[in-house]
Amino acid sequence: MILSAPVLTFASAIFLLNRLSSVSRFLRQYRHEVIWILYNFVEPLLRNRVFFSKAVKIPVLCYHSLHARDNSYTGNDHIAMQSDLASVRSLGYRLISLSAIVDSFLTDKLKRYQGERVLGMSFDDGPDYDWHDYEGDDLGFMPSFHTILKAHGEMAFEFNKPFSTSFVIASPKARQELDKSCIAGRNQWQDLWWRQCVETNIIEIGNHSWDHVHESLSSVALESQIKGSFFAVNNLENARLQIKQAHEYISRHLSGEYSHLFAYPYGHVSDYLRDEYFPNYQNEHWQRAAFTTESAPITFGANRWALPRFVCGQHWKSSEELVKLIQSL
Repeated sequence: MILSAPVLTFASAIFLLNRLSSVSRFLRQYRHEVIWILYNFVEPLLRNRVFFSKAVKIPVLCYHSLHARDNSYTGNDHIAMQSDLASVRSLGYRLISLSAIVDSFLTDKLKRYQGERVLGMSFDDGPDYDWHDYEGDDLGFMPSFHTILKAHGEMAFEFNKPFSTSFVIASPKARQELDKSCIAGRNQWQDLWWRQCVETNIIEIGNHSWDHVHESLSSVALESQIKGSFFAVNNLENARLQIKQAHEYISRHLSGEYSHLFAYPYGHVSDYLRDEYFPNYQNEHWQRAAFTTESAPITFGANRWALPRFVCGQHWKSSEELVKLIQSL
């Protein structure tokens, strides 16, 4: 016998109702157990960042004020940053400090930025050009990163808040040597502006190690004297020389008023620093997070001791490329 379509539909409906009735009886009978399962397994997942911060991707940009060999975008990070700020502002992005990003990351509150267009900005090495304008026969007038950011804040109607972090080299001796080898001895790698910077509240100060283990230095604060590679900072003694010593100098200089954020020189992240020193010796280095130069945005799943950044000239070479990069995230 062949059943008609209406009969089959009616039979299917009866079967479904019976199944639903069975489920309903099951839920009534085992409601306490079901509630226990929901509370202990599902609720923590809902409370976790996985669901609420999954879509939050915050790009952090990195510039070098020392990179200023001419007046082109690719040859001068000051010109690049001015152009980039105009571009990201036109897209509706606003700058937030790295401290604000890290605070949200550490307290599981990245979700506060869900649906917003925000990005972070940072500078490495800390020469005077982060703060002081420069004028010379070679480049003419070159506004500092501070001057550029101040103008950006006025145009964006955002005032009295830090927009960025300058990761500075702490050692006075190293900065003096680097001034001679990298900028022709202009005496423009000082720490006199750090206090003014903090008080102005546009740029916060961060830790970029004691001496960057820079290859042009006569000696570096490492047992091995390996230069040009921060991967060589791979044991407790070296970590204390490069990170703890830098923290102590910066903290004394600023009476503790700095971001307590670290940026790896060269973007070199040793397993020891990421997995051992930073997580287990927080009561001596006092850093809250560390930044790399990995090409990625900050998300809920990032490693606190290896937060990524995009570097101008390395990961993008024009404002158009930056816009494409950000829109692709």
